[in-house]
Amino acid sequence: MSHSHHTINRFHWGAGKNYSLSLLLVEDKASDQQLISYYLKEVKTLSFNIHTATHLQAGLAILVQEKIDIVLLDLNLPDSNELATFDRIHETAPEIPIIIMTGADNEEYLALKAIERGAQDYLEKTSLSSTILNKAIQYALKRKEMVRGLERAQRLGKLGFWEVNPITMQW
Repeated sequence: MSHSHHTINRFHWGAGKNYSLSLLLVEDKASDQQLISYYLKEVKTLSFNIHTATHLQAGLAILVQEKIDIVLLDLNLPDSNELATFDRIHETAPEIPIIIMTGADNEEYLALKAIERGAQDYLEKTSLSSTILNKAIQYALKRKEMVRGLERAQRLGKLGFWEVNPITMQW
C-alpha cells in the first residue's frame, strides 16, 4: 500500500481566490500514477495536495482520515474490482465527487454504470492531458455543488406542503 503527499502549484480560481484541492488518486499502476501526477502539475488554474493509494483499503483509510475534495479512481485494484470498487468509495464518502479513470476499452461500460450510481465523470487514461483533467475536475466539483444546492432546496421545499398528512390533511 502506498500513501504519499505532493503539493503542486498555487492557483487562482474564480474571483481571485486562492484554492488548494485535496485529491485522492486510487491507482495501482505506478506508471499511471506518475502520468496523472504529471498532468496535475501541468494544470495552471488549480493547486493539488495529492494523496495516493494503490489498494482500495488504503484509499478508504485516506478518505476517513483526510479532508478530500475529489477522487480519481481506477476501478480495478489488487483488492477490489469493477463496480464494487466504486461502490465502496461512494458509500464511504457520498458527498465527494468521484471521477473514474478507465484503462481498457471494456471498462467504458463499467464507467457508465458508475455514473448511473453517482460518479461525476469518467476519463480514459490513454486520452488524458492536463487540459482534459483540469476541465473534468472543475466540472465534477461544480456539478456536485449544484446537486447539493438542489438537495438543500428539496429539503426546504418539504417544510411546506409535504408536511401535511395526506390522509387527514392535518399539519
